[in-house]
Amino acid sequence: FSNPWVFLKGSNPGCQSDDMSDAVLPSFDDTKDRIPKEINGRSGTEAILSKWLSDIPTDSSQIDEAVDKVQMLVLKTYGFIRSQVCDQVELFSESFFKLPMMRRLEQDMAQIELTDDDTLNYQARRDRLTEDIKGAQESLVEIDGCISRIQSFKLKCEARGSALGH
Repeated sequence: FSNPWVFLKGSNPGCQSDDMSDAVLPSFDDTKDRIPKEINGRSGTEAILSKWLSDIPTDSSQIDEAVDKVQMLVLKTYGFIRSQVCDQVELFSESFFKLPMMRRLEQDMAQIELTDDDTLNYQARRDRLTEDIKGAQESLVEIDGCISRIQSFKLKCEARGSALGH
């Protein structure tokens, strides 16, 4: 942090989203490609900050405005540095922890085999659920039949009521 210009990076609020339903783990190549982009993004931020520095008035009559601009510059610089550090931590964790762990997990999950007891238990459960589904479907057919008979009875009663009323 001795030279904050070196560590600055522009934050990109457009890429942040609370909806993680479509989030996909980046590939190793995507992570490798991200590193040069991060480095190239720093020079643009340095130019922006240099412009902000040049916009600070140096005239003693504008000291109040200068103080306000310096305070805003400090806040923005802090935000940029915080963003850079967070991005570096994220990149580090993805590169050296998350991606290797997910790859290993995928390999380990592919090698999982059920024991014979587990296979028999799952088959028995599948059979029970199949029977439950058949029973529920039969009940649904009976209920639909009852609903049809009740609606037909209702129509007959309405027809009799209107025939007697007229």
